[in-house]
Amino acid sequence: MDVVIYEREEGMNKSEKKIEFTEEIDSAINGYALAMTFIIIGVFLLNNLDYFGNNVVSVVILSIFTFIGVVGIFIELSKNKFIKGLDDFGIGIVFLSHGCYYTF
Repeated sequence: MDVVIYEREEGMNKSEKKIEFTEEIDSAINGYALAMTFIIIGVFLLNNLDYFGNNVVSVVILSIFTFIGVVGIFIELSKNKFIKGLDDFGIGIVFLSHGCYYTF
């Protein structure tokens, strides 16, 4: 996928500057978008617990979507070469938060 950016120079001529997205960048953008979609669906269900007609069903589906979204975000962040192990950290945070929520 090519993106063309036009820049103005002193002579008022347009010069083209092409930016090419590699497959790795495109894959990362898709991964972040998918994970954010799961989190947005979870937030929507959090605000509308009666969406499925039963609070228990909504909380279960909310937990599943939020879990998948948070783990997806941390997996995409762990693909970064500077920070390793964020996917394990994300899974631990999700389990800890759900455990604290249901305990207290």
